[in-house]
Amino acid sequence: MEIQVNSIKRRNAAQKIIKLAELDKYLKKEKNYYIWIDTHYEEREYKKLLNSLSLHPKVLEHAIALNERPVLQVSKELLFSISYLPYLKKNKAIEYEEVNFILTNNLLITIKKEPNESLTKIINQVKRYDFLKDGPDNTMGHLVNYFCTEYYPIIEYIEEEKEELEKLQLEQKDKHFLVHLKQLKSLVLELKRHVIYQRTILEQIVGRKIKFINDKDSFNDAAHKILDIYHSLESIDMTLNSLLDTHLNIVSINMGRVMKVLTIVAAVFMPLSFLTSWYGMNFYMPEIHFKYSYLTFFIASMIITLVMLIVFGRKKWF
Repeated sequence: MEIQVNSIKRRNAAQKIIKLAELDKYLKKEKNYYIWIDTHYEEREYKKLLNSLSLHPKVLEHAIALNERPVLQVSKELLFSISYLPYLKKNKAIEYEEVNFILTNNLLITIKKEPNESLTKIINQVKRYDFLKDGPDNTMGHLVNYFCTEYYPIIEYIEEEKEELEKLQLEQKDKHFLVHLKQLKSLVLELKRHVIYQRTILEQIVGRKIKFINDKDSFNDAAHKILDIYHSLESIDMTLNSLLDTHLNIVSINMGRVMKVLTIVAAVFMPLSFLTSWYGMNFYMPEIHFKYSYLTFFIASMIITLVMLIVFGRKKWF
């Protein structure tokens, strides 16, 4: 757990890193300090911290719980929000890191599910630029803004995968094309769901008058980014749907070709089947006793087959 403190009156003063035991002293003088508490669920002092802040029971319930969907709650005392940071792992899998925000006039608490490289990098970057000197609302805005920026590498990865699928479809060599397409489409739908949640929260923050947020520039920037990301995902989703429709049409055309061949074969053998059925009947037929009956039947069968193939060829059936 790291607690960062900035003096409000002396904005050029260096930030302080204090211990949890010193927090009460600064909370009592909260009008003189901006405080940012950065913690995560696994720390022993986490629940002790939440209880000491006398949070609303519903906020406390959300803050302690894990894997909840993104939400925004605003009351007279504080703002509570759940966001998810997407990041692309080395194996190209997409993971989502849950981050809870608790914001008051002078206090910001960021609660992480578990530390990871992407999130740690963002938080260290925000701390390095010392956005807290302009208020905890400004710090939260920049954090959310950086979260939205993390979607762009994922969008680029999905665009590359989509282009690869388009090449495979033209070549028609990959037997697992449909499996890859469904996996990518599932990934896009999951990402869209998180983007929609994040977009809704940002629209509420930007559109509502919230007393804890004075500077909305970072939130506006984040809202524009998330809208741009949503439109990109919509475009990718439409392209994937088009690829799926094209693939199904190709399968249908190939199936039609197979059926066409089978139909031609059946049509060629139909008159031969009739002749063999006719002369296979157990009746007296004088022409059967003709000396060259077998040769005549064979030549007639070849002529019928040849004529039918010529007719099919002129009609360009094959």
